Amino acid sequence: MSETRDRVGIGIVGAGAISQIVHAPIFAEREDVERGALADADTHKTEVLSRRFGGLLVMGAHDPIRSEELDAVVLCTPNGLHKEMGIAALEAGEQVLVECPLAATAAGAARVVDVAEECGQILQLGMPHRYRPEVAALRSFVEAAYRAAESGAQVSL
Repeated sequence: MSETRDRVGIGIVGAGAISQIVHAPIFAEREDVERGALADADTHKTEVLSRRFGGLLVMGAHDPIRSEELDAVVLCTPNGLHKEMGIAALEAGEQVLVECPLAATAAGAARVVDVAEECGQILQLGMPHRYRPEVAALRSFVEAAYRAAESGAQVSL
């Protein structure tokens, strides 16, 4: 966050479903988000979403990564772009949240993590499904079965 303000500037790169359903609505409601920006190769889509969520600043597909007005970016682009865009954002001094997956390969993901460490920036991987009630229920079921199996009980899944 910038030292001269107490609200964070966040840019969303990619105007697909996850941006429309999760990120843009949440940022539009938050009082601690100073200025949201939205970028996508489809400028018509970004303009429509900007109006829908309270005047998000519309930028070109790579502008938020280089914007001095932003403190962080959320990458909601197609999976094949995550590695390169994540590295570019980190090297530009942005804190970065990347929707899954971080990269197409383990080596690519390791490279993004290395760049985050080299730049001293925060890198977070978005994994929203873990908070869904049915996933939480499934996780507790699997954990209980695993504990039972470890204790020698016969477990059938």
